[in-house]
Amino acid sequence: MNNYKNHVIFQRIFKLKPNTRNINNEANRIYIKQYKYQVLNNDRKKQQLMDMDIIFDHLPISGYKFDLTDYENIEIFRNTANYTMNKLAPSEKLYSIQYLDSLTGCQHYVRGCEIECVTCKKFYICRFCHNDNEDHNLPRFETEHFRCIFCKFVQLPTQTCTNCNIQFGSYFCAKCKLVCDIGPEPKPNYHCDTCGCCMVGLQQYSKHCDTCGMCYSTKGFVSHKCRSDIGECIVCLDQLKHSIFGHIELKCGHLIHSHCHDELLYHMDYKCPICKKFTPQGEERRVVLREQRKLYKRVFFGRIADQQLVSATTAG
Repeated sequence: MNNYKNHVIFQRIFKLKPNTRNINNEANRIYIKQYKYQVLNNDRKKQQLMDMDIIFDHLPISGYKFDLTDYENIEIFRNTANYTMNKLAPSEKLYSIQYLDSLTGCQHYVRGCEIECVTCKKFYICRFCHNDNEDHNLPRFETEHFRCIFCKFVQLPTQTCTNCNIQFGSYFCAKCKLVCDIGPEPKPNYHCDTCGCCMVGLQQYSKHCDTCGMCYSTKGFVSHKCRSDIGECIVCLDQLKHSIFGHIELKCGHLIHSHCHDELLYHMDYKCPICKKFTPQGEERRVVLREQRKLYKRVFFGRIADQQLVSATTAG
């Protein structure tokens, strides 16, 4: 019996039918693809659930290559596009919407096996679940055994159960003993020998920095600030180098988890918690500044109008 059930966010990509504009009307949608997007995680749950209520602009229809994964299309757009999505008509866009379902795994991974800790000889669905419950960390590179969740067969680390032939995950790394079944559409993986671990991303769009001891996107590599220890997220204080969550470098140089940054923006906190500099970047920076200008005009000029009205009334 499988006792490992988690909640997984699925993402659906759609475009509008000809001569329609309302993206909220499901009858107007033509669905292009859907895939497992990410696991509902306790650290990000609040933001993840809020995002599920939103239909997002995804990518331009023009230039979208359906023979590539969604991740690859996003990387191509990021590296080559010289325009923003808000300039496109509704019929020129792809949109994304999410829903929740249940699969096999934990709050960190979708996978069909447990891993054994060589220290305590206990099986856990992942190293994070182990570390949250034990007084020591699981040395993942030393893992010697997997146990199938479905048939309970104990075996050497592998991608497919040698007893019942269930595939544990779409990605398997024999060096890291990593298994993941989210899939390459939203989360491709590759092993970097220099980093000494698996990274999320496409190797052709990544470049390793020997000073930092980690990989960066090729687009951001030139502008990144080298540091021998990237340290902690400035919000949650979790170590960044071996975190399963992505992080970004703010214009001020401080590092923050992507989901922690999203949380700040959602609460309209636009300053770096450390140096108080303005944090939004790129398109989100333009959007925030535009909305702030609108709010300023509405509040400031509205207040002047109110004062004029009060003055006029008092004078009469």
